[in-house]
Amino acid sequence: MAHHYTTVVPGMTPSARLPLDPDFIMQDVDLLEKMWGTIAEWQQLYSGWKDGSFGDLKVEEMEEAAGRVAKSLQRLGREIKNWPAWAWIKVSILLTCLLA
Repeated sequence: MAHHYTTVVPGMTPSARLPLDPDFIMQDVDLLEKMWGTIAEWQQLYSGWKDGSFGDLKVEEMEEAAGRVAKSLQRLGREIKNWPAWAWIKVSILLTCLLA
């Protein structure tokens, strides 16, 4: 007989138990990897633009890269929109764009 373990996260009601199902956990780990990978990609792109020479900037490439990251974030957001980290990602990338 398979055991179905659950845990209670601090601050959650006992009825809001999270399953400790390995598939459930691996799905979340995969989403976290995608999230941090997208953040790292954006930070690398932005750093290159920020630290590079103004004359070397290629606007079309910047627009394409920004569009690619935005599309990736939009797809990812469908799956993690309820995560507190999701709001942080959107705000931090938006601020990066506005403060550039």
